[in-house]
Amino acid sequence: MDYQTALEFVRSFYEQTWTNLIWLLGISFGVIGIIMPLFLQWLHSRNNKKQIQELKDLSETLMNSKMDELSKNFTILEKNIFFVQGCTYITQGNLLMKTEKGENAATIILHSFLYAAYCFLEAERKDSLPFVIKTLTDIVYSPNFPQKLIPVSDGNDLREVFDITISLFNKNNDNGKYTTIIQILRDKIKFKE
Repeated sequence: MDYQTALEFVRSFYEQTWTNLIWLLGISFGVIGIIMPLFLQWLHSRNNKKQIQELKDLSETLMNSKMDELSKNFTILEKNIFFVQGCTYITQGNLLMKTEKGENAATIILHSFLYAAYCFLEAERKDSLPFVIKTLTDIVYSPNFPQKLIPVSDGNDLREVFDITISLFNKNNDNGKYTTIIQILRDKIKFKE
């Protein structure tokens, strides 16, 4: 009987061990076959989100950099356009001084030179202003300069250009650099109502 009991014990031990081994292998394959792919997919998804965020940040930084560069280029272009306009108004003013006669002549000529000064101030090309300032001074001190000017002539609003140019002279009046011309223009230029 001892032999039979021992044999039965060994058989049940191996049978139980075999069953446990099958369960262990089944669970292991389940973990490896189902849970492991889910875990790898989660890791891959997390890594993709991180890469997408890095690409998004990089593209945003690159776009901001390009926008800043375009903004700087646009500012330079805008200043160059103002400079060219100022030169054009000086040429126009010089031609008008030779050709324009009559009651509106001073209004039209002053409009050209005041607008040229405005353009040079906007363009930050203050080196071009001395000629304009001298010409403006010569015009307002000329013996035939009218006491009062017509504010609008041929679609040119002299009062508006006068105001914005004086405003820009004041804004750029570092160390009283433009105080004299501001005072001269304010004293000499009066408008008819």
